[in-house]
Amino acid sequence: MGMKKDFAIAQMGGVKALAGLLGVTRHAVYQWRDEVPQLQAFKLRDLRPDLFPPERKTAVPRRRAPAAAA
Repeated sequence: MGMKKDFAIAQMGGVKALAGLLGVTRHAVYQWRDEVPQLQAFKLRDLRPDLFPPERKTAVPRRRAPAAAA
């Protein structure tokens, strides 16, 4: 799970709002590189699940029936 920092900031309405929601300082948010750190992304997913697309369920491969003997 990854989220771009700029997207998170835009969706929350600014750095101050994002930092406040996550309980970190604005300066901490400014130190993030391009991606929201994984721990903060998990917090954000718990607090604002609407910002994340629904998880895809992985299909389980079907077993093939043995071929009939000819």
